[in-house]
Amino acid sequence: MAIHAADNSMDSDDGASVTYRMLPGGDRQAQICLAGDIDMTALAVLSGTIDWLTMVEPVSVLVDLTGVTFACSTLPNFVVRLRHVLPGGVELILWQPGPTIMRIFRITGMGAIATVHEGTAERARAPVGGDCFSGIGRDL
Repeated sequence: MAIHAADNSMDSDDGASVTYRMLPGGDRQAQICLAGDIDMTALAVLSGTIDWLTMVEPVSVLVDLTGVTFACSTLPNFVVRLRHVLPGGVELILWQPGPTIMRIFRITGMGAIATVHEGTAERARAPVGGDCFSGIGRDL
């Protein structure tokens, strides 16, 4: 696992990447960008992200999934862990899961514990390229 403190990112040995930040302005809104294969090899970086979230105590968490190329049960398990560590009033948003990821979320019932944004109008505002946070706003 490689940790890059300068940009708040972690990479697994098999290509999963997690980048996270708090939005400027002091309103405690967290954004997490997942990319690559979210499988068992990503457990350490996902756990590190959960540790970070418990320290920053956000009021909302947006998880950007546009860069996820593959996921197994590790992804819905991560979402469940997020919901368990976040206080009850914290908004959890799953942003732009692809069709395969959306199918996993439907099968596992993730819509019951998080808000899922998958529409085409939102996809047009979704980030592109290497900066997973460009284009994501709070006007959801």
